[in-house]
Amino acid sequence: MLTFSWSRNHWITFGLAIVAVVSYFQLITMAGVESLLERLAAQSESAASVFAQGGGRAEALIIVFFFLLLTPVAFAMAAFVPLFASAVVAEFLFSLVNLPQAVGALVFWISLTLGMWLKTDAWLPSLKWLGSLIARAFLIALHAQ
Repeated sequence: MLTFSWSRNHWITFGLAIVAVVSYFQLITMAGVESLLERLAAQSESAASVFAQGGGRAEALIIVFFFLLLTPVAFAMAAFVPLFASAVVAEFLFSLVNLPQAVGALVFWISLTLGMWLKTDAWLPSLKWLGSLIARAFLIALHAQ
């Protein structure tokens, strides 16, 4: 008789993996990726000017390649830098006013969230333009001309 001696964390991870695989195949079969790329590409018309008339496919392939190559590094940095800053601020507040480190980290995350929300108009247009550029590059690279 086969018995599983998995803990609760193993079962949760296994369940999340099953959900991820099912949602991935559902997304692919419904052509959701291409429609999402088309919606993203339509957000910024200025991103279309990046690709030249004759050599747009080559430029698109380069952008797609570098996007796929550098995305893991960017995600790691985007996760590491705020976490490190949170620990530094929490330790600083602990040494300054004897504030518990969990509260100091919470103060950092609340202030970071509030600052990002207040300055949305400063960073959101650039992020939309970049998303539109990458989506256009994927669409050009995937469709043969």
